[in-house]
Amino acid sequence: MTSKKQNIIIALVGPKHCGKTTLARELAQRLSQDWYDTDDIITQLTGLSPRQLFQRSIEAFRAAEYEALKTILEKGKEGCIVATGGGIIDNPPAWELLQKKTTIVFLEISAEEAWQRILTAQGSTGTLPPFLQTENPQETHRILHLRRNKAYAESAHYIIRDEGKSPQQKASKILEKLGLL
Repeated sequence: MTSKKQNIIIALVGPKHCGKTTLARELAQRLSQDWYDTDDIITQLTGLSPRQLFQRSIEAFRAAEYEALKTILEKGKEGCIVATGGGIIDNPPAWELLQKKTTIVFLEISAEEAWQRILTAQGSTGTLPPFLQTENPQETHRILHLRRNKAYAESAHYIIRDEGKSPQQKASKILEKLGLL
């Protein structure tokens, strides 16, 4: 297990429910670093959940997402782990900031697996996320997932495929790829 603090900022990106927050906790523990979730910081900054903010205004959500990321990067400038929202690739100012200031790790899962995880989460929340409240939510998800995955894969520094691996296995793979293991 790695215990020496590293001066690296690792940003975990990928679709909703791909395990970014769980993996951020695992990496932070191994690297003795802080970890942050953009959703939590959005709530702290605005007093609204990302879902509530998104329902009010996509533009307000994207602005808050960017401000949350700036806040995180200032707090964690000596090194931290960042779990981002699933659509951060659709926020050009935030994505540009990630590319300049972090090592981006894309957590890739299939559209089918992501959809199943969204449906499981829907069971606890009672509703689909606002961006999927369309006439055909599964098709909306599939189109978004494929477009975003392509963009993430083209611009992330590293890609970690889920393939049924545990968070511990994925953390080890990331640390290995970054030369920190």
